[in-house]
Amino acid sequence: MNFDRLDLNLIKIFDSLYREKTLTRVAKIMGLSQPAISHSLAKLREFFDDPLFVREKNIMVPTAKAERIHGRMGRSLERLRHAVEDRGHSDPTRSSRAFMLGLTNYTGVVVLPRLLAALEQQAPMIRVFTRHAGAGQKADFLEEGSIDLAIGCSPINRSGLKQQRLFDDQEVCIAGRSTRVPEHAITPDNISRYSLIRLQVAQHETTDIFQHLDKEKIDIKTTFTTDQETLIPLIVADSNHIGIVANKIARVYQKAFGFDIYPVRGLDTRFTARQYWHSRNDKDPVHQWFRRLVKTVCAQEGWPDESSKADHADII
Repeated sequence: MNFDRLDLNLIKIFDSLYREKTLTRVAKIMGLSQPAISHSLAKLREFFDDPLFVREKNIMVPTAKAERIHGRMGRSLERLRHAVEDRGHSDPTRSSRAFMLGLTNYTGVVVLPRLLAALEQQAPMIRVFTRHAGAGQKADFLEEGSIDLAIGCSPINRSGLKQQRLFDDQEVCIAGRSTRVPEHAITPDNISRYSLIRLQVAQHETTDIFQHLDKEKIDIKTTFTTDQETLIPLIVADSNHIGIVANKIARVYQKAFGFDIYPVRGLDTRFTARQYWHSRNDKDPVHQWFRRLVKTVCAQEGWPDESSKADHADII
């Protein structure tokens, strides 16, 4: 293999396909047709003498050789991308940097609209992409460089990653206007009286109230279980069910769907949202500015912003 014969545009396509896993999404991101991406992949396969990516169901899975290649060039590509997209300067108001955020349904609804509005005012050339990042995925995505920042509520304890507390929240009960809750609160003693929509999250999440109920052997009547928290307000509004969701989710949807919100008492339902990033981006000026903006957006919305050690970045 002769490096001088390799078109560097093909490396961009290789990197994008490794991250996105589909030809269609790569074509959209790079502004090319899908046949053009397929033609470029054929050239890459010829140059490296390897299939590089094989189709499994609806995604393109990298071969072992593709994994080795990307592992060696990934960080170099990231540094080069930052240098080129920032055009040699670190002023975020002039930067055309692209940020890939790893979010959950919850953090997408709560944080993203305000963040995008702030970016439009302060740094309109910065581009934002999002990727769903569950509890067990955030650390891996940050390490491999497929996301630049993760925002979530599940703790991450891995060397080389940093974190900052953003805000606190707690779970509440929501009920349609036709559903009467005489006690004006949900407790372990009365929850079994209601038909409940159960939110099913990963076992290692810390915010699952149902794990506490199961542990205490409290009977609950559930007719529907989902891992999509943002579906629950829609269903509750037009049914006799009640649901348990984060307070900030409830407040976002209450005006549109007209349900009632009740506290959950007798159980500790508090949790903390944090932003996480890899230490290699810690001193990047634009990345630092972006993190400060995320923190500021959360604080401006009246979310807790106490000064404490948890507010400062620490390697975990």
